Amino acid sequence: MIILLQGEVHRLWEDECKKKEKLEDDEYRNVISSLFKLDDVEGAEKVYGEWKPDGPKLDLSIPGLLISRFCAERNELKVGELMSSIGKKRNGMHLRMVRAL
Repeated sequence: MIILLQGEVHRLWEDECKKKEKLEDDEYRNVISSLFKLDDVEGAEKVYGEWKPDGPKLDLSIPGLLISRFCAERNELKVGELMSSIGKKRNGMHLRMVRAL
């Protein structure tokens, strides 16, 4: 049953959400949270990797979902990787904002 639900979340993400011109942060937050509830950590990491914040403020609740999960699992390596990725995503967000001026 869980595999079917994971497939449905992935299908909705690919077929519905990603077709939109602009995805809101809460859409990323919702799908990552749903995938974690289904123990699909790899899927949640993939969606996080696709997240491109557009600012002007960085929504830290999205990487916070992953950090919380990896802290609970005592996975220090993944926490460190996420901390590094937050800076990269913030820099990318600022660069996109400057280019849009």
